[in-house]
Amino acid sequence: MASRTLLQIKSASIIRYGSLVPLIEPFFDWTIKSDERWAIVGKIGSGKSTLGSALAGRLRWVSPTAEASIPLPWQFEHGPSVRLMAFTDSTYKAATVQDRYHARVDDDEVTAAEFILGAEKERNLSVAIRDAEGNITNKPQLAFKDPLTQLDPVKRRIAEKFNLSQIAKLPMIRLSNGQLMRVRLAKALLFSDLASAKYLILDEPMMGLDVATRKEFGDLLGDLTKDPAFPTIMLLMRPQDSLPSWITHVLELDKLSVVFQGSHAEYDAHREEKKRKAQQNLVDGLKPVPVTGEPIVVLKNVNVAAVDGTKILTNVDWSIKKGQKWGLTGANGSGKTTLLSILVGDHPQAYSNDVTLFGHRRGEPGVSIWDIKEKIGFVSPEFHFHFTSRFLRGFINGADGKPAVTVLDAVCTGFGSGDNSAQQLTKEQLDAAEQIMRDFGFWEKRDIKFVDLSMGEQRMGLIMRALVKKPPLVIMDEPFQGVDEDGVEIVHKWMEREFLNSDQSLVFVSHHEEEMPRILTNMISLEKGEVVKCV
Repeated sequence: MASRTLLQIKSASIIRYGSLVPLIEPFFDWTIKSDERWAIVGKIGSGKSTLGSALAGRLRWVSPTAEASIPLPWQFEHGPSVRLMAFTDSTYKAATVQDRYHARVDDDEVTAAEFILGAEKERNLSVAIRDAEGNITNKPQLAFKDPLTQLDPVKRRIAEKFNLSQIAKLPMIRLSNGQLMRVRLAKALLFSDLASAKYLILDEPMMGLDVATRKEFGDLLGDLTKDPAFPTIMLLMRPQDSLPSWITHVLELDKLSVVFQGSHAEYDAHREEKKRKAQQNLVDGLKPVPVTGEPIVVLKNVNVAAVDGTKILTNVDWSIKKGQKWGLTGANGSGKTTLLSILVGDHPQAYSNDVTLFGHRRGEPGVSIWDIKEKIGFVSPEFHFHFTSRFLRGFINGADGKPAVTVLDAVCTGFGSGDNSAQQLTKEQLDAAEQIMRDFGFWEKRDIKFVDLSMGEQRMGLIMRALVKKPPLVIMDEPFQGVDEDGVEIVHKWMEREFLNSDQSLVFVSHHEEEMPRILTNMISLEKGEVVKCV
């Protein structure tokens, strides 16, 4: 079939409804052919999500040759059937470790299958059942359904690549980050109205996935976009993300301007040149001094299982010495989050295991969980959602005792413990908050509402929050989700300046090798809940 034009924009930009101010300048040209598969790449605030929203019809196109209030007569063959799906948050991200531990398949939990089929919306419905003695009880109206049985043969074949049968009966709150993304993608592409779209734009669909799962998802999306029964797929990605091989063309945005437009091969060459220049600015001669300090964390033969008996961690031994900088790796579902919950003191089974934190056996009389949290700086995707939710509801106070609002308020809560509100701050603490915000380039944003920041900017705020009081132990679980390569480099250089050869210990988790700090001294890897590497 001959290639045809799907989209043609000439000297155009984008405005919000009710505004006359162009969002992307200068005005640009863009043509998409039916045999092309595009990725839009950009840093935080570059405009990639704005452009995706415009393609989906959520914003207006304008031309300098037309009145600003008149929509540009641009061509898009698929018109209203263009859909946008963002993967930057999740309905079930607020699940705590305790929630996951207590989760079981019963009448009170939404399973992955129910979520995929949309049955969770009807979960509260029940029917009255009368037994032989006349007693009436309410029973859930919905019984378990296997999502695969709801599909035609073609979609079932594709759905099997998601491995849904392995997790369909599990409660949503017990799924790993990678499993959550898999379920959401399956629901969107196979069971929702997005499946009927002609052109589907996916905003960062690989977020939080390990290397193997990213490749698997990339290959799956490639198969889908080649299938005439499925929509043509466009990806919105960060500059540091590896693009799937089936992407043929790339448009890159930076500071609301188009800075590159061309083929995948041309973009790879463009990106390699940028990396080469960036390498010239890296800190040379990083030589961590061998660590001989006393252990601050000791785990001996730690075993953790879910309520239904499923093993999560098996015979884990691990010691973290003062000043050590650990990298923690493992596939989605390998037990990393559970292991971190033992360190943070959140997991209920920490009490039944041989766990010593900062010289105190877990459960030792007179040592509370808040005593432990006071010594830890922590950031994770789950914490991000939990913190933002509490922030929005006014449950977190600033240093003045009023509900926290600004970015400065959020950073200053790091002087408390857990996700507690900030206490009355000393001048030294306020100075420390100002210094780290200046280091990260956020001081000018100190009075902006925290919830008005982009996801990547919020994550940078929570990274500062974890670091601001210079705690003995910093735990960073996938801290760079949604953060662009500039933000990653800012954090790396800060850690090289402040952490290198310091007494602070670090545990850093990432599925992206290039995001691992260059100051790491040790590595530990998990596979199916067991330690397979510890050096």
